[in-house]
Amino acid sequence: MPLSEWHIDCALVVHSDGKEDLTLQIGDIRRAATLHIEHLSKALLADLSPRALDLIEVAAFVYAADSTLPRGQTSDPGLGSRWRRRLTFQIPVRDHSFWRQDTVRRSIANVLSFLSDDDYHFEFTPNRIDEPPRYLGFAPDTGFSADEVLMFSGGLDSFAGALEETISRNRKVALVSHHSATKMEKAQKDLIKAMSAHIRPGSLLHVPVCLQMKGRGLRESTHRSRSFFFAVIGMVVARMFGLSRTCFYENGIVSLNLPPSGQAIGARVTRSTHPKALTGFRDLFSRVFDGDMRVDNPFIWKTKAEVVEVIRASGAADLIPLTRSCAHIREMTTVHPHCGRCSQCVDRRIAMLSLGLGDVDPILDYAVDPVLGRREKVEEKEQALGYVENARRFIDEAPGELFRRFGELHRVLAEFDEPPDAVARRLCGLLRRHGKGVLEVVRKSQTEDEPPHPESMAALAGPIEAAPGRAFVAPRPERLSTKQIELVIDPRKQEIAIRGIGVLSGVSAVLIAALAETHLRSLAKGLRPEDCEFTNAAQLAKRLEVQEPTVRRRIERFRKMVRGLALEKSAEPPADDAIIENLPWRGYRLNPDMRVFKADTRD
Repeated sequence: MPLSEWHIDCALVVHSDGKEDLTLQIGDIRRAATLHIEHLSKALLADLSPRALDLIEVAAFVYAADSTLPRGQTSDPGLGSRWRRRLTFQIPVRDHSFWRQDTVRRSIANVLSFLSDDDYHFEFTPNRIDEPPRYLGFAPDTGFSADEVLMFSGGLDSFAGALEETISRNRKVALVSHHSATKMEKAQKDLIKAMSAHIRPGSLLHVPVCLQMKGRGLRESTHRSRSFFFAVIGMVVARMFGLSRTCFYENGIVSLNLPPSGQAIGARVTRSTHPKALTGFRDLFSRVFDGDMRVDNPFIWKTKAEVVEVIRASGAADLIPLTRSCAHIREMTTVHPHCGRCSQCVDRRIAMLSLGLGDVDPILDYAVDPVLGRREKVEEKEQALGYVENARRFIDEAPGELFRRFGELHRVLAEFDEPPDAVARRLCGLLRRHGKGVLEVVRKSQTEDEPPHPESMAALAGPIEAAPGRAFVAPRPERLSTKQIELVIDPRKQEIAIRGIGVLSGVSAVLIAALAETHLRSLAKGLRPEDCEFTNAAQLAKRLEVQEPTVRRRIERFRKMVRGLALEKSAEPPADDAIIENLPWRGYRLNPDMRVFKADTRD
């Protein structure tokens, strides 16, 4: 079946009362949306280029069209063919010579097509308006200077990210939040207000963004382009502060978002923070801003339970009830802010129970108990079964079988500057930790004094036996012990001593010494450890006088040797990035959470 085709003419309309609308003309349909970006000062806007304003409006038009044009229904008889749409946009822009470039149009179309599974085409026309748009709501200039810009949804993950930056790293953070409903606006503001009492005064600036359709309700609720709009606003705000990155804090299970059942089609499994999507964001933003722009997810290798552990370790577990995780915002009420049926609610509740925090997350906040409550609809039962069955597979199946079953995993391998087998191992470890936590929570719920409802997740899952010979231990953060690692580097002996693990020599010591040189030089410049510079693969290869593939093999060999030494001492091996950290597009550096010393080589 052919894709449904739509041509969308876009315009920015200023009314006689000074208000401004983003308007969409789609055949005989005319829709309008209002956009408000608040709490930014005129001083911050001064350096905002016309091209950046264009980017905001392009993203807003795309999101508005995505919210307006229908897809196929859940039970689509055409094998999902009506799910996908062909969208052609005609958008006025200020920097026409830039946007008309084929490479730019391909870059924006590629990332949106991956996010939404739609076919995007763009035609750009000159826009002669020179004055600043009215959707920028100015605030007094407080002199606030952000160290980081974070996407803040008000959920557990973004809350944990904000705590990590402000408490663990002592940074000043701008939190960019988007809402299209007043329910979420209030929830985000309440959480930020409560969080402010836990951190150093003056550490937060909230930048709320509201994009709402005018008139009748939305026709399409999947909103697969939302993260694109969100990332655009985040990057624009980052550029206002002179920064070159923005962060989504999202656990790796949600970022990968493997289909819970075979009936999930294409982008019905959302890819909002998928590593490939973040790479697409970086490619487009680097073009728009003429530099190396980054969109990172520091929680990519954490499970939901490990994210919640960050909140507990920060001393802010009492604020968890103020966070919102539910996907069904329209059903949200004051009494029941969580539906208890969607996968986000299930992830949240299971993470809480696996860490013994069930009482911190009141079950009365859920309209239905995610684990023990009745699931009435067929699709809700299928989702529950698929969720538990995936957890079983993550534990029981060999890596090769997991990659054959979940083809989406192959998309991730090329998105990290590590050998594919190293990324594959980390992916399987992440999935297994998640699966272990899920099965143990469901197993325990089956043995409670009060039996689960016959149509609940716990009952539908069938019998789950405890792992033989050992008690369940709640998942711990992958990098929990990183701050205890100390490196002592002796370049003369070509040795490195790792406290609690052992001594390495030869090429591994030379590798670490090369990275330590950059690390110590960064500190000598007055940079904080977390701001230490990276060395890309080409630079590191030149310094070591080897080829780039050899650099990656040496890093992988070093990590394997560290794991082996730790196991010899009956110690838990550190995470792969506990000593050598790497980020896509940036390269390698010593983990800033470690302590690094250079041995005194004087006789």
